[in-house]
Amino acid sequence: MKKRRVEVMIETHQTWIIRKPYFSAPAWCQECARTVRLVTADEAARLVCQSTRTIYRLVEERRLHYRETPGGSLLVCLDSLFAGAAAHTAPEILAALERGNATRRDHNQET
Repeated sequence: MKKRRVEVMIETHQTWIIRKPYFSAPAWCQECARTVRLVTADEAARLVCQSTRTIYRLVEERRLHYRETPGGSLLVCLDSLFAGAAAHTAPEILAALERGNATRRDHNQET
C-alpha cells in the first residue's frame, strides 16, 4: 500500500488598527472659564520636550490648569501650557519650545 502525503497550507492575515488621538475631546477648564483641549501629562511633556515629572511639578505649583478624571488620571489644559511658556512662568518650557522651533527651522532649511 502506497502512503499518501497531504500538505495543508494555512495563510493568515491580521490587520491591526490602533487609534489614539493626540488631543482629547474639548472640555471645560474652570480656570480659563471656557472650553479648551486637555491632554494627558505624558502628552503635555512630549509637546514641550520636558519630563512628565516637570509637568506634575508645574501642576503642583498651580502654573498649569488641570482636571482629574473620575479614574484619577491628570489632564492638562493646553491653553495654560502654552500661555505659561509664553509668559515665562515656566522658563524650562519656554526654553524647550525655543529648542523645538530651532530644530524645525533647521529641518525646513534642509528641504
